[in-house]
Amino acid sequence: PALQLGFHIGVLNAPQAYVQNDLDITSDEFGVAVSIFSLGGLAGAAFVGKLADIVGRKGFFVLSAIPFFVGGLFTFLVNDFAALVMQRILLGVICGASTVVVPVFLKEIAPRDMVGTFGAMNQMSIVTGILFAQCLGFCLDAVDDWWRISVSITSVIAAIEWALSPQMAESPFWLVTQGRPGAAKVQLSRLRGTKDVDEEMAGIIAEVQGDEESAPVLSAPVQPSATGSLNAPAKGAATGSRKESMAQVLAAIMRDEAKRRALFCSIVLQLGQQLSGVNLVFWFSNSLFESMGITPPLLGTVLAGGVNVASTATALAMVDVYPRRWLLKVGSLTMCCAAFLLTMGFHVGQTSLFGMMLALVGVVLFVTGFELGLGPVPWLMAAELFEGPDRSTALTASLTVNWLANFTTGLIFVPLMGYLGANVFLPFAAILGVFVAFVEVYLPETKDRALEDVHAELVGHPHA
Repeated sequence: PALQLGFHIGVLNAPQAYVQNDLDITSDEFGVAVSIFSLGGLAGAAFVGKLADIVGRKGFFVLSAIPFFVGGLFTFLVNDFAALVMQRILLGVICGASTVVVPVFLKEIAPRDMVGTFGAMNQMSIVTGILFAQCLGFCLDAVDDWWRISVSITSVIAAIEWALSPQMAESPFWLVTQGRPGAAKVQLSRLRGTKDVDEEMAGIIAEVQGDEESAPVLSAPVQPSATGSLNAPAKGAATGSRKESMAQVLAAIMRDEAKRRALFCSIVLQLGQQLSGVNLVFWFSNSLFESMGITPPLLGTVLAGGVNVASTATALAMVDVYPRRWLLKVGSLTMCCAAFLLTMGFHVGQTSLFGMMLALVGVVLFVTGFELGLGPVPWLMAAELFEGPDRSTALTASLTVNWLANFTTGLIFVPLMGYLGANVFLPFAAILGVFVAFVEVYLPETKDRALEDVHAELVGHPHA
């Protein structure tokens, strides 16, 4: 699903002119259709937390193939603005749902010393999807109705995902919450390639039991026996816990000072990611490069996508080495400087090769800075700031804000570009500067730290 998310972020970028001509819509209507995808994402992120707790992480991934398959085929029925909006909302809903489930799943299956690397794989999948969409646009540019063919490829991807789903492991953590420790141990052994997983299983059980009062456990919590083996509860055994709705879990988070501040940090991280303006490069890069005088603009778009993937690959090697805060600050400052380079390139623009090179370097640095910091780290830290049932609920709340910010920036960019012209990236530079100050002053480090220590730092923070 993360690959599909990236694919649908980038797939309508290259064929913008073709879509407008084919459907007889204006650039403003195209901007609305592109950004409405985020409203679908907002809805998907809001409802999926409880669903993933009921059907499981693997169950969600299997079910997600259905709307992707249907949404791709629907492309050939799109004949006006309303139909395009309907399709974008449908695909947005399932992409939004995946932004909640995928980071949780990766966190739950990752070895403790590779949590950062596994988390960054989510972002790697997203940027690979973006590049794939851009390369399709480059290769199919001369084909009639090529934008419909490109978008419909999502059905092929969905069919492949569904066919491969039996080979996928289920989250051992989720299985423990369902009172199925035997199955959890089998899946964990499969993931680790060894049967010697008793110690890790005991840690998973301890984490589940530590949140027993609010955990969405459907049967009795498991207990390790005196010998260290895992004993499943008798069928129908009492749990001593209660199932709570997402609203109740969220209310409990808001009543707890440490968790409330952790949620605030998670929300600011998601806002920083979307208000940085990076998605605009992938939604409207063809228009940007064309206004800069770069020809053909599609070549610049593919180049930016390639840099995006290469930068994410670099981040994969860095996220488990460098502190999260350091990556956020370096990445955001790089983006801030790149925004000024883009502004200079816009001002010089079409009249100078130097101006075009400035703008191109600015785009490359902007994307590179994002993938080093604001791309992967917010997903990681959002999962690391919570545990147990709080994690999926907090991620749902944070990503609801993420999608709302995504929609807002996509909706205002076209009129903002018309109003500010060459200075369109300066507001994003200012936002990035404020975000760096937030990271420096308030955000706690989460890498290789116990959750209790992180929460204690938040509660005792002088700027809280």
